[in-house]
Amino acid sequence: MAASAPVIFVHGLWLHSSTWKPWIDLFVAEGIPASAPGWPREHSSVFKCRQRGEDVVGMGIAEVATHYARIAAEFDSPPVVVGHSHGGLVAEYLLARGLASAAVAIDPARLSEELPQPISQLIAEYPAMANPANRGREVNLNNRQFRSVFGNAISEDESDSLYERWTIPASGALMFETEFAGSEPPAADDPARGPLLLVSSGRGQTTDDTAPTSSFESYRHADAVTERRTFADRGHSLVIDNDWSDVAKSVLEWVGAHGGRG
Repeated sequence: MAASAPVIFVHGLWLHSSTWKPWIDLFVAEGIPASAPGWPREHSSVFKCRQRGEDVVGMGIAEVATHYARIAAEFDSPPVVVGHSHGGLVAEYLLARGLASAAVAIDPARLSEELPQPISQLIAEYPAMANPANRGREVNLNNRQFRSVFGNAISEDESDSLYERWTIPASGALMFETEFAGSEPPAADDPARGPLLLVSSGRGQTTDDTAPTSSFESYRHADAVTERRTFADRGHSLVIDNDWSDVAKSVLEWVGAHGGRG
């Protein structure tokens, strides 16, 4: 495997950073330094996040992006950023701004201003969007909503198990935003950016295949490396469910090939 820059993993809404531990162990075993810094205001455990759900109230995507930009800037050279859902959007953002040597966006979220939005994303955001007052609240999923958002491609028992183990409150404010970090979306055609891999789940309810397809169409004309991989039978839980290693090994192989080219 080719040498790679260090990797940082970025999770999305309703999940805790500790979900990345199996990925970290896999990458470290292959000689690639890896870590999963939590979102701003995130506590050290799922239990503490649930106890202090009000702490995320008012947090927006700009705060999240700035947080990870500072973390990336602490490295001697830009790291590889692997993100899932809203974490995928952060990965694209850092790549476009030269703060990542390469990026992997797994089922990346889309901005509200990027219309038309896939109906599945509106379904995923429904717990917050259904009530405008949730802009100023923390938003939790129940097990049925989790199954709709994350676990539709796995058994109900596995979905419920993942829900009990990993879910944390999310900021309602973030879901009402229309701009990423107060600016335009990342420039897709910048020839100086590092390599990008877009990974999509064919059965994902949060982004379905529309967001990665749209992103790929925007990026594929750039001179920089842009690749896409699809897991047709997987849902949005593809980074945490029983078959996570299929996705992780695919990403690991790509990072080994492209992670030192930033």
